[in-house]
This record gives sequence, structure tokens and C-alpha cells, in this order.
Amino acid sequence: MRDYWFYGLRLRTPIPFEGLPAWPAGVEGETWVLREAPVVERLDEYDRGGALATRPPGDALVRLRRLFRMFVPAAGDATIEFLGGARPVDVEPYLLSFVAGVILHRRRRLPLHASCGWIDGTAIAFVGRSGQGKSTLAAALARDGQQLLSDDITVVTFDEAGAALATPGSPNLRLHEDSMGASGLDAEDFREVTTPGDKRIRVGRQAQFSPVPLAAVIRLEWEDVGGAPNIERLRGLAAFTPLDDVVYRLRMARRLGAAPALSAALLRLAGSTPIYRLRRPRDFAALDATISLLRRDLAGQ
Repeated sequence: MRDYWFYGLRLRTPIPFEGLPAWPAGVEGETWVLREAPVVERLDEYDRGGALATRPPGDALVRLRRLFRMFVPAAGDATIEFLGGARPVDVEPYLLSFVAGVILHRRRRLPLHASCGWIDGTAIAFVGRSGQGKSTLAAALARDGQQLLSDDITVVTFDEAGAALATPGSPNLRLHEDSMGASGLDAEDFREVTTPGDKRIRVGRQAQFSPVPLAAVIRLEWEDVGGAPNIERLRGLAAFTPLDDVVYRLRMARRLGAAPALSAALLRLAGSTPIYRLRRPRDFAALDATISLLRRDLAGQ
């Protein structure tokens, strides 16, 4: 069996996943097990197809792009069946995205739809729905010498004093070709695999495993009329609405019964961590100005 780091959980599996960091020695953690075995095509007569099917008391069936089926029971080990000649490397992007949503919501974690990185030693989570440039901004920070803690999903926990912590997740960047060029990263570092959104992947090195204090959450929005990037503090309901932009796969969370736990965790986050809105032009040329703004206004939060 191999042990991998999976958003703070220990993934135990005989399957070789090249892009997942190995579980660090001497660290304790909650475990989930994934084995390779035949998986049913449907859960029951009420299963209407689609990427996710659920049934009481908590079973989940994941079916993605004819690459694999995965059964995640309410109790016991998860099983996966590779389809049509799919390889583990083809499945990894979905394991770290859609499947991660299922596992994390089932275990009542708070997964923000966010990329998270260090800015001069400060952990910042960049939140936004798909297409808001989270990974592009994370790539620009990596080019600028900053460390990526997690791409696309950032799991938030809380310490005994109630302070928010960001759990390191996937250090792999997923970018479209235009974003790759704008980031300034070497295109040869990216590999072509079947990914959500037909992106390419840059496999990163996981240098941090312990949760770190989360200094700020920044909601990303495009400024379609142009102008310079600007940042403002959000308070009250504006900090988290619409929720679909903040929580990773909110509808999935509701189907898995995680909505009450999410609401409680978001209230704790709002009470412990400043929330900002960052608006910037939909122009790759504004990346440097955006990073300069962040480093000027948020360093030392």
C-alpha cells in the first residue's frame, strides 16, 4: 500500500498516483482507503445518471468522463474501476477535484473554491468560481518566488483559539495554454493529460504539510471596464454571497448532507479572518500590478 497526502487526509491505496505527494513520515492523520475493483454502474432505480449519485445512508457513486467509476460507501473502503484504458495519471486531476469534493464534504471539512499561497510569508486564499483566474494568479505568484499551498481547493480548519488555518492541498497547477504563457512559467514543466477543462498540469513539490494560519480570504472578480486592480474589505453577508462562489461544489455538499456543517464553519471563518474583494482587469498584462497591490496591502496581515 502507498500513503499519499490528500488535503490533510491520508490516502492509502495500492494504486500509483505520480502527482500526489507522499504522506510525510511521523505525521498522524485521518485515513481513507481506495482499492481497485469492479464498481456498479448505478446505485438503484432512482439513479438518474450524471457525475454523482447518492443514496441513504451516505453511499456515493462517482462517474467521470468515461474514465472511471468510484464507489464511496457510507462505511468501509472506496473502490475505483478504470474504464476504456484510463491510467492513474489520467484520473489524478479528477481525484484532486471532483472526488476530493465528495471525500471532503462527506467528512465535514470546509473546502473553499480557492487557490492558496504565501505572499511574503503570509497565507492568502484566492476564492472564486471557475474562470476567475485563481490558478493563473497562483502561477504568477510561483513565478514571483512565492510558495503555492494548494490549487483550486483550500481546506480550512480552526485551532483551539478559533483562528482559521489553511491546510496544504495539491501543489499541482492546472492552466490553459494562454495562462501558461502569461504566468511566465516554463511550458516544458507542464504535462498533457485528460483534465477538467482541458488544462495542462504542472506537478509541484509539496514543501509544507502542517496547517498554517490563514491571514486573509480574497474573492476574485473581473473588472470589465478596465482600470487598475483594486481591493476592498467585505463585511457581513457580502463577504460570502453568493455561496456558490466560495464553497467548492456547494450543490454537492447539500446532496451529501454537509450544508449545516458548512454554515457553521463559514460563520467561524467570517469571525476570525478578514475577507476582501479583488477586482482587476481581464488582461494578463495586469498580473504584475495585481501582485504588487497584494504585497503592498496584505503583507503582514
